[in-house]
Amino acid sequence: MGRDDRYTATWSSVPEGHQGAYVIPPLDGPQGRPPRRPGGRRRGLGWFLVVPLIAVVAGALALVVISVVAPAGEEEGFIPASSPPPSPAGAAPESFATIDRDGLAAILADPAAHADEAFTAYAEVLSADVPERDLPAGAAAHIMTLTAAQPATAYESLGSVQAIVVDATGAALAAGEVLVVDVVVADPASTSSYYADAGLDLVRLDAVSFAEIGLYDLTQDVTPGSLRIGDGSAVADIAVRNTADEPMEFAVDLVAVGPDGAEAAWTIAWTPVIAPGETATVEAELVGDVPDGASVLVDDVSRYGQ
Repeated sequence: MGRDDRYTATWSSVPEGHQGAYVIPPLDGPQGRPPRRPGGRRRGLGWFLVVPLIAVVAGALALVVISVVAPAGEEEGFIPASSPPPSPAGAAPESFATIDRDGLAAILADPAAHADEAFTAYAEVLSADVPERDLPAGAAAHIMTLTAAQPATAYESLGSVQAIVVDATGAALAAGEVLVVDVVVADPASTSSYYADAGLDLVRLDAVSFAEIGLYDLTQDVTPGSLRIGDGSAVADIAVRNTADEPMEFAVDLVAVGPDGAEAAWTIAWTPVIAPGETATVEAELVGDVPDGASVLVDDVSRYGQ
């Protein structure tokens, strides 16, 4: 297996569609971890929860589509009348405070207690333009994963915090987009959701603004030291800082590049679990024939929550 092949895998995205049958399309992206160094421990079950969670969301969406097409007690083709929720347009920009991990968890655990509160968070689109009740004319609803820190890998926080985000402008979004969103917590007493009927407990938020930001570049959090080239070996110390808001373990792809610019050796350096805001230094031994004058570069970085 070549160095460029070791992350190749296939995902399936959450299905989309307002009515009728739909097909779950493939979505290429990273899944699982790269090979561990010999003797490494197996950690974290987060990725093993990805497929079951997507299946749960997909099942709930199927029930939602069924309820849109033919709600109980009504003839087929009946579409329930909707009443628009209160508009969040009155929220002033200065009222959108950047939220932390604990504050986000508190809102999503008890939205009624935080109704009409405004905050700013990061959001990854899990499923775009999904059916929902009580939408204003021209609005669109999206299932998003919300985080207080910018995600660095696709679906990094899947299984943590999902919400229905309603955008009154109806702007087109796509699954996988990473945004910064200003949102207002909708009062659960004044809204009705297909997802509650389907048994999926999703907090509803009204978007005031959003902007695409993309994934966080983890290479900026890694500082490689100089190569120490010995008899048949090359070693470098690697400093890794955890800028996430939860403990993370990191896999750092390193390459040794000769004076002529050719790649001479590579390795994957694994860190221990690093607390938020902390830095760990690990020793990495590169595999290959490293010439004098070579330097070490960071090729790629992945991180894994515990």
